[in-house]
Amino acid sequence: MLDKVATGECAEICVTRDAMAGYDRARTAAAQGTIFASGCSSWYLGKDGVPMTWPWSYGHFAEVMAKPDFDDFEMVGAKQPA
Repeated sequence: MLDKVATGECAEICVTRDAMAGYDRARTAAAQGTIFASGCSSWYLGKDGVPMTWPWSYGHFAEVMAKPDFDDFEMVGAKQPA
């Protein structure tokens, strides 16, 4: 993603509202099955009692970071030439 900004293809990259909402629904559902949602009182919990941590494995994190779905992002404005 940084290459798109570095090469001037865009000035910034923003996640779409739909993608963020979908991620948050999936994260919330997955987080409810973690140890942090076992009924304890923890700083990991949001106001709704759902853990705010990444609920999936490191392998899943590495996978989604290595191959982002560009349909989930808006490429905003091309850089101006220097």
